[in-house]
Amino acid sequence: MNVVIAGGGLTGLSAAFELQRLGVAYTLIEVKARLGGSICTRRESGFVLDGSAFLLERYDVWSWLDDLGMADALVSLGNYRDGDLVAFRAGTGSLIDALRSRLTGTILTRMAVSSLGALTPAANAPIGVCLENGVLIEARGVIAAIPARFAAHMLYTLAPEPSLWLASYRYDPVVRVSLGFRRSDLASDPISALVASPPAGIKFLETHTLPERVPADHVLVRAGIRLTEQIAAPDDAL
Repeated sequence: MNVVIAGGGLTGLSAAFELQRLGVAYTLIEVKARLGGSICTRRESGFVLDGSAFLLERYDVWSWLDDLGMADALVSLGNYRDGDLVAFRAGTGSLIDALRSRLTGTILTRMAVSSLGALTPAANAPIGVCLENGVLIEARGVIAAIPARFAAHMLYTLAPEPSLWLASYRYDPVVRVSLGFRRSDLASDPISALVASPPAGIKFLETHTLPERVPADHVLVRAGIRLTEQIAAPDDAL
């Protein structure tokens, strides 16, 4: 028996990496075709564009990056509180690539866990993990590294009370928009005023000129917009 990890985002991949270091067999299951969840990196016209947060605080615990061969993957943006504010030079997606390249356990993509259940009445009974294709996997543990609403559905049979709590959890998604400008086109510096006082509905607004991630004489503007029902509506309904 092994441990089943539901979800192939950063949390699920990190869990698999730690289990592997401990010598524990695992099966990672991801519903999408690609791993990484919301973390993805694109390169456009010299810009390194992350689809998720990419500014991080570095503390001593970040030494595990050495184990991934990424000791030099971070670029510092200066001090912030108790640690350095850093970003991945090649984008946050490079962390996903490094984790994936080191995993040797079973990884199933385009697959989902539909339900969980105890296989026997015993307190330490193995868990039956039912996949959406009808296959049943026997596991000694399950790690739920998926959004709350999906975890609620997965846990309903095995743990009804936590399932109901998870089902009631709500969070507002945020759309991240990245815009690249020539520095000369921002001569009047209108962005600085917006950063100081973001318009309503803007969760964050920031500018970056990191030479490792932004072409020379250019500026990257990133904004986070709360995804309301109106914004999420189809174009013909707006």
